Amino acid sequence: MSVTASTGIRWLKKLGFQWKEVRKGVYIDGHEKPDVVFYREQSVLPKWKELEPRMPKWSPLGHLDQAPLPVGERLLIACAHDECTFHSNDGLHHRWVHKDKHLIRKKSKD
Repeated sequence: MSVTASTGIRWLKKLGFQWKEVRKGVYIDGHEKPDVVFYREQSVLPKWKELEPRMPKWSPLGHLDQAPLPVGERLLIACAHDECTFHSNDGLHHRWVHKDKHLIRKKSKD
């Protein structure tokens, strides 16, 4: 014996759930938390400064203005992305949420 969709919906409503749109909520990213600032200042930025001479330099006119690299070294291209918007349109747009809960969409797929 299986439960029909309409029976499931009636039970969800009876248990206090509502079919709601998943909205974007307030997200605090923590970029200024002490441990994050320490990691950035003591690990990321020193490594960046070390590698920066191998990264391309561009003139104001948009021309590559890179000094020749020592033999055996390669040019490094830094790639970055904004995690805040990376998954912003992925996932469900509606779901069942208990009336006492607020649903904020996660930043990642996990």
